[in-house]
Amino acid sequence: MENKLTLLVCSNRKGIIFSDIWRQVIDDKHLDKIVLVTQGKANSYKNRQSKVVHIKLTNTGRSNAINAGLQEIFTEFVGLTDDDCYLHKDWVSQAVKVLTNPSVSMVYGQTFAYQPEKNKGKECPCTFTKKPNKDAVVSHISKHWIDVGFDNNAVIKKSVFEEIGGYKWWLGPGSIGENAEDAEFILRALISKHKIAYDPSMIVFHNKWLTKKEWKHASLIYLCGGVAAYGFYSMQGVEECRLVVKFYISEVFRSIIHEIREYIHKPSFPPYLIKDTLANLYYLCWALTVAFLFAKVVPIPERENVVKFIKKNSAITAVHT
Repeated sequence: MENKLTLLVCSNRKGIIFSDIWRQVIDDKHLDKIVLVTQGKANSYKNRQSKVVHIKLTNTGRSNAINAGLQEIFTEFVGLTDDDCYLHKDWVSQAVKVLTNPSVSMVYGQTFAYQPEKNKGKECPCTFTKKPNKDAVVSHISKHWIDVGFDNNAVIKKSVFEEIGGYKWWLGPGSIGENAEDAEFILRALISKHKIAYDPSMIVFHNKWLTKKEWKHASLIYLCGGVAAYGFYSMQGVEECRLVVKFYISEVFRSIIHEIREYIHKPSFPPYLIKDTLANLYYLCWALTVAFLFAKVVPIPERENVVKFIKKNSAITAVHT
């Protein structure tokens, strides 16, 4: 369906008021339908909206849920957001406007914290505003959290999934890779020469607030997913990803050294410092192990193996020239 968008939302939590997510966009002329994929506690949700297709899964993992939802989408564009986000009224129309450009395959937008004035002292993760904050197109591999954004605010052409595959089951919440399923997909798309747009008019509000303790644990999860995603391609020879993995590792050790220096002249280290250091090292090692396993041991599905595909094409081009 030309210029039509299907919104895909996944959840495994009970008590979500799903209609709040899409309340402001449900009547947009470009929105064909909404595919809601639930797992676990969220399966008890009773759908009473005609525009919503509700899929219930017994398996776990956000990537599995997204891939299942993709099977029910037949429109040109696929919109992604989370169950703790609210879409701005112009979100659908802005995305469709950008993606009518045939040279652009994906578009990401701004994600703001929802009602920060009511949540002082807490952290809202996965917010994003690109600097400079203006329309842009990314075609190079770099840090996704700086240059692209997150898939709590993303619209992707269905043809991209058909070409390079869906999300990897071993990344994302509920998987062994913990997180960064969207980062890996962004990298795979960029490696296969797709262009990603940024539109600041595509706005989402993220209603997730973490205490300092929760934020510390979440940071370890993000570290694990990020290193696993970038490490996966680094171990296949993508130099830009190797540099990002090096950045992750240096940040971990810089943080550890900084904290140790603060207490080096004191009679004893606080118990949490030893615990935090071991946690950082554990997640770093686990992420590198996951990256190695899926880059070097487990066969990569053919259409998802974009590094091999591009190297093969480059070799053919070199021979002919």
